[in-house]
Amino acid sequence: MGAVMGSTLCPAASPLPAPGPGGVTMDLSFSAAKRAAGHLSMLLAVAAVLPGCLALDVQAWALRQLLFGHRRSEGRKSASASSAATWADHLVSAAEEAAWLSWLWSAVIARLRRDVPLTTLLARWVAVKRPDLALSSGPFARLVALLRDQESGGVVSSPSFWPRHYTQHDILEQLEEACGPEWQQALQIDLQPTGADCILQVYRAVLREQVLERSQRCLVEEAKLHKYSILAPLAKLIWFPRWHRRSMQASAESSAIAQAVEARGALVRARRPDVAHVAKADLLIARFFIQVASLVGASGPSTQSAFCDFCDFVSAQLDLRQEARLLELARAALTSSQVNGVVLPRPVGRPTEEVVLVSFEEGVCLAEVLRRPFDASESMEQTDISARAAAAHQLALAFWSALLRHGLLLGGLCAGNILLRDSICDSTPLEVVILRCGLSHEVSSAMCDDLRGFAAILQTGASKAIGDLLLERVHAQAGGSPEQVLDPEGFREAIEALLQAASVSGRRGSSCASPGQPLRGARLLQRALGILQAHGLRASPAHLQVAAAAAAAHAVCSRLDPVGGGGFSNALLQVAKAESLEKDERHVMSANGTLKGRDATGTIVRG
Repeated sequence: MGAVMGSTLCPAASPLPAPGPGGVTMDLSFSAAKRAAGHLSMLLAVAAVLPGCLALDVQAWALRQLLFGHRRSEGRKSASASSAATWADHLVSAAEEAAWLSWLWSAVIARLRRDVPLTTLLARWVAVKRPDLALSSGPFARLVALLRDQESGGVVSSPSFWPRHYTQHDILEQLEEACGPEWQQALQIDLQPTGADCILQVYRAVLREQVLERSQRCLVEEAKLHKYSILAPLAKLIWFPRWHRRSMQASAESSAIAQAVEARGALVRARRPDVAHVAKADLLIARFFIQVASLVGASGPSTQSAFCDFCDFVSAQLDLRQEARLLELARAALTSSQVNGVVLPRPVGRPTEEVVLVSFEEGVCLAEVLRRPFDASESMEQTDISARAAAAHQLALAFWSALLRHGLLLGGLCAGNILLRDSICDSTPLEVVILRCGLSHEVSSAMCDDLRGFAAILQTGASKAIGDLLLERVHAQAGGSPEQVLDPEGFREAIEALLQAASVSGRRGSSCASPGQPLRGARLLQRALGILQAHGLRASPAHLQVAAAAAAAHAVCSRLDPVGGGGFSNALLQVAKAESLEKDERHVMSANGTLKGRDATGTIVRG
């Protein structure tokens, strides 16, 4: 664990935290011991099955070699149709028998995704915040790739896995705690989930916002009364008869919710029961092993720092109120930036730690759109190609505008959490809907200044200056010294060659017959991190998070517009140039005394 979570790219450190807000309780310790026994039994079962699977694979490999040798020795004598068919049948049987280790690996992955949500969160954390940990092609990188799941937006009918022990009673109880006593009069829910990930499940619903607001207000008032122990019995006498009468009327009124004039479609995102308790117990187990490893010298401060950051990440992911807050910030950022063609769902009501309600957005999942082969020369119409290119450009503008203008990083963008739909605006034929913002976060102004410097260098075309920028603002800020850099001139040349290869790949797109896959998204990021690691450079976690989010957005835009590469770098230059012009305009107007300031919406007020 220590060797995995440490990295030369990220420096370290702080003491290990407790695995949750409540600290280590007796119940949590008992759950951790019980889960540790379960994990040990799974490891023993894998160890017991592994030799047999390995023996069967070796036997299949030997059979394949024997068949190939026999085929070569026969030469053309066995070229008849019957002998060729017999040889092909034997070869297919041998190939089927050679999949035992793959079957065991798939079974382990399925068990981890179903019963150990912390492993899926670890893979998500590595992909979003610490991509440097998956640079090597070893077992850990492969495990991260297989466990990595996307945030469920509720746009699929058959998720890749379903959590166990999640009954209808659980979701109804969560709704009652989150929406108040009148929730059945305000909300009509379809109890068949439309999506799921390691944290939550998504349900379709129809709601009346005014009734929901009234029900949640009653819940808040009842909670205030319960703060005073003297008034608690009186509160029960007051509220229980009202709850009982409302529950008796709920079944009759809930059927009329969908027919109400003010009814609106919504999505209910509910956290899986006991997932927080299970994650805390697994964190306690991991913390124990990391402390033991540190005592014997197998892990250092970098491992402890990474574990602290992972604990914070898990805590934020388990609290759905954080996602609702980020969703509000993202909506405000896009509205203020006046980016057309990109929308986000609207949070409805008061979110809780376990339940959040958002507006339902129509559209076609981008993953379904990308399954259609992209052929710019024959099968696709030019209007479809231009519409997809415009949508990709608008998404890139939204990403860079939110980051540079408002310091909000839209992380974790993927094809499964983005919808496409027809737009009502003439300027944008397609509208992009971003369903989730749980992996977004706010960045510092210094990080935005680094990105502006990067954009200024790209604008001038001096590619070699990018290497100096990385040495000054990435390596130095992460605690690195110039003496630690191996071959600085070679590093500058490698970065320049990488940028040229990425720009050529973006211009060619998928319609050009170039060897290998184009440099975009995660592949481009891994190549860049490999160059940094080869030359001994360091990168702070903040820079890695921005790089990972930009790589995810770049991958989505490039897949949406393979011909033009999504216009991702052009969008960065466009946003940076517009921001610079606005800054110069404000400076000139301030010098002339014609600028009075800004109003509450951020609009310039002139004299």
